[in-house]
Amino acid sequence: MVAIGVDTHKASLAACAIDEAGRVAAERSFANSPAGHRAFGRWLEALPLPRRVGIEGSGSFGAALAQGLLAAGEEVREVPAILTHRERRRTGRPGKSDSVDALAIARVVLREEALPAVRGPHGYRDLKLLVDSREQLIAEQTRLRNRLHSDLQVLAPGYGARLGRLGDLRHASGISAARRLLSPYSGIAVELTAMRLARLEALAAEIAANKLRIEGVLAGEHAALTAICGVGPLHRGAPPRGDR
Repeated sequence: MVAIGVDTHKASLAACAIDEAGRVAAERSFANSPAGHRAFGRWLEALPLPRRVGIEGSGSFGAALAQGLLAAGEEVREVPAILTHRERRRTGRPGKSDSVDALAIARVVLREEALPAVRGPHGYRDLKLLVDSREQLIAEQTRLRNRLHSDLQVLAPGYGARLGRLGDLRHASGISAARRLLSPYSGIAVELTAMRLARLEALAAEIAANKLRIEGVLAGEHAALTAICGVGPLHRGAPPRGDR
């Protein structure tokens, strides 16, 4: 079997093919563009069968290449960066470069039979995009709540004691209570705080909609995941440290 390693970057691809003994059979660099992918395909077709391609970054910079190779009937595996890092020290080549990483990736592909197969365009990639989006929304929500706590302390000192449990901006009742507290006041600071409260409400709606989409994806293509005892659509961890 010929094992091919591909190190992916925003603008370039480094590829290395090795034989069953781990010796370099061919190596080349390509542009990470449609034309570069076509050139890679022609280079790959000149290599003997059977062959297996390993890509580090098949869900990011290497996503388009990986999906094109799958469509062409190639066997494509994802190579975790930690395995590349470990293998790099065994290549015998000094320093760190794209060609060294491509060789390391190829040798991981040759040795590791259990590498995860790259899936089609509607596989785990959609789920990852949704989860990444959720994390970004929650991070924005946390920053906004912290800002609002500071705003309210300036506009209405001691607001926490005055609102009690209703002062928790994690819930709609807390946002409503904050609006009532601001009603006697006026000015630019109050207007901006009211806008932030509205954005906090909108974020809650976006996060809820995102959760529904994640549940829908899991219920369809990835139902086996949530069938595992103790595994649900979302992990409920501790709240972020910065959130008060």
